[in-house]
Amino acid sequence: MSPWPKFVGFALFTSTLTLVGNFISLWTLCDVCKQPWSYKVPLLVALACAVFLIVGRVYACLLTRVLYYFVCLWWGLLIYLSIFSILFQLLNLVYQPPMMLSLAIIILPTLAFFLIGFYNSFQLKISASQLIIPGINKSVKIVHLSDLHLGPVYSRGHVDKVVSQIKLIDPDIVVISGDLFDGSMTVDPFVLQPFSELRAKTFFALGNHDAHFLGIDEVKKSLKYSNIVLLENEQADCNGINIIGIDYAMDTESVLKRLERQGIYQNRLNVLIYHAPQVSMESLEKYNVNLCLAGHTHGGQMIPMCCKQFAIFKYVKGLHRSSSGRGYIHISVGTGTAGPPLRMFSRSTIAVLNVNS
Repeated sequence: MSPWPKFVGFALFTSTLTLVGNFISLWTLCDVCKQPWSYKVPLLVALACAVFLIVGRVYACLLTRVLYYFVCLWWGLLIYLSIFSILFQLLNLVYQPPMMLSLAIIILPTLAFFLIGFYNSFQLKISASQLIIPGINKSVKIVHLSDLHLGPVYSRGHVDKVVSQIKLIDPDIVVISGDLFDGSMTVDPFVLQPFSELRAKTFFALGNHDAHFLGIDEVKKSLKYSNIVLLENEQADCNGINIIGIDYAMDTESVLKRLERQGIYQNRLNVLIYHAPQVSMESLEKYNVNLCLAGHTHGGQMIPMCCKQFAIFKYVKGLHRSSSGRGYIHISVGTGTAGPPLRMFSRSTIAVLNVNS
């Protein structure tokens, strides 16, 4: 299936949000400064945003990549500017501060949230967890990555930094639980080459951005120059550990049906790679899965994305044990970001899972 319908829908949705954000922010700032304003400016910016996204997807070059990077920064700034503009309008109902104080109330927290979020998004954090899973056949150290979103914002330099940290950890297995690619533009085919330097095998299952935005053909082209193994509704043995990769699907029933067809054996470590944490560990245990590695939520990443994630998923980040005590689900906060390179509630993370019996 072509990724174009999804991508065009994404471009239009993003442009609509840009229009709303521009409208709120410009109207509030003009109101504070007692200046006239026009709806034409927000409208033109939103239309330019849609056109630019589609042109950049067709023709990726240095210019379009740089412009996309700055557009992402503008989106992030606009989100916070809109939020604090709305809060100011609510404050204005009960108290009308003077102009300079009004501008400070809107602009200073906007800049503070923006700068902190930008800093957090490029600071790699290493988290370590100990897991006890009864009855498994061996112990293993797993590095869990997710949501690198490689593209115009995160590219070869980010991959080099991540791989350098993994070399120091020296795991037995590396797992990437989807959204390896952002899908906003085609990527350098050699962007993943540093993964071939790792001693450990790397396994990967598709996320929504990989399959729906970039497209499976482009994903496979980029995997050719690395040692990353793509598991598409299949399983692989890695030194006695069973790794199952299931493609991203919108509904839980499809995931369980694909899992049922795998015929997974008991009395060994069965690791499921699935992008979203939408399936309960109790359901997965029925199919002999004792460790599920997911991502997708970005740990909330920033307002207002976090509101959606907390509303949809029971768990948004971290390690959670099943009610039986026999299995775990680990939800990565991501090793990159979607859209704006901003994080308010977490840092880009490499998770280390030490699994013992």
